[in-house]
Amino acid sequence: FEFLQSFATQGYEDWWDGAGYSDARSFAYDTGAFDVTMSATPMLRLTEQSAGGQVHNEVKLGIGPGASGLTFGYGLGVMAMNGGMGFDHTSDYAEGQSGIDPVMGFASDGPFIAGLYEMDPFFALSAGVTSTDYEHDSEFGLTASQRAEYDQLENYKATAVSLALHMRPSDKVQFRLGYTGLAEKSAVLGVQALDEQMIGDGARTDAMTLTGRADLGSGFAISASATAAATGSSDGSAMLKTDGQLFSTAFVGAIDKTGLLGSRDFIRLALEQPLHIESGRFTLDQVAITDRTTGETGIQRTDFSAAGNARPMNVEMRYAAPVFGTGTLGLFGQMQLNSYGQAGTESVSLGASIGTRF
Repeated sequence: FEFLQSFATQGYEDWWDGAGYSDARSFAYDTGAFDVTMSATPMLRLTEQSAGGQVHNEVKLGIGPGASGLTFGYGLGVMAMNGGMGFDHTSDYAEGQSGIDPVMGFASDGPFIAGLYEMDPFFALSAGVTSTDYEHDSEFGLTASQRAEYDQLENYKATAVSLALHMRPSDKVQFRLGYTGLAEKSAVLGVQALDEQMIGDGARTDAMTLTGRADLGSGFAISASATAAATGSSDGSAMLKTDGQLFSTAFVGAIDKTGLLGSRDFIRLALEQPLHIESGRFTLDQVAITDRTTGETGIQRTDFSAAGNARPMNVEMRYAAPVFGTGTLGLFGQMQLNSYGQAGTESVSLGASIGTRF
């Protein structure tokens, strides 16, 4: 429902170089010393009071004739550092449903800053950091008892650093190979516990993400991104901790076409797997009766698999076309299978929007 509402409230505003579309509204100017681009993107968030209200704000300072520059702002740091190559819409980075560096996504929804240095037209290096300090007091759709439990949770706090190599072998092919280091406080891959001692100081995740895009000609292009991650508990004295490392994956593949029915319309088909734990185990230390004769108690350790029960998959279609001169028509469809790893769950969302600028 949130994804569908997001589609309905956001427009497809910018077509650029035939490489896709974005829902960012931006303007640019040249100061003489550097180019400045400022953009704002509405991000829907359902709260108990209303829907909406949050905006992804981003400022880019271009330095020199190449692509070198500085990017900073508040909002989706994962989009600021991974955007481009066909993944430029905020819904590409939907919480819990994204296949594009979802490890960094845990630390988005806060301040971010990143810099890029272009060594030559074929290679560039980038580095950045993003963080979040999320309050649980406005979660949507909770019962009174659930809200009382959420009120006991600490804010979800996480910070992620990014290092990446950007490669452009030709005008039609580009790649990005990036490292993400995520540090979570009192959480493991976004999951928290009411008891502060349960998870302790949280977890550390190291991830590698490879993203690429190729222009196939005649308006066709393919984009893909794949992430592999390893997660380990930061606190060995926590009651619940990883037994070694948890191994997780995520990916998305998309094909798009510019100029399907007209010269400027756009369609994209995508297959996406959100973050899924492939292997690994947790250990749980708890007080239990160790001697039933004497009633003596002690710490009992049990272990269990952390692997997801079912692999979540999303199939998606998006279509956008300019209408009435300054207007935009959008169509959207998505099917979610095994959402959040729950086997047998299915959902289908269909939507349409039309808007214009005055």
